[in-house]
Amino acid sequence: MKLNRPPPRPLSEQEKIEVARKRAEWIAAFGEDDDMVRRLYEAGLIEGWRSIVKVERIENGDHQ
Repeated sequence: MKLNRPPPRPLSEQEKIEVARKRAEWIAAFGEDDDMVRRLYEAGLIEGWRSIVKVERIENGDHQ
């Protein structure tokens, strides 16, 4: 289902750097499969990579 929402505001130069860093961290942790991020965006739950705060792979139930 496509949401009817306005396009996100343009990223600042600093935000572009942060988005690139977070995406690189995602690829290092999970590979190229960013389907989860895409689905969250499509559901309207996040505004894309700018909404990702931290990328961390949790192993063996080591949850906080």
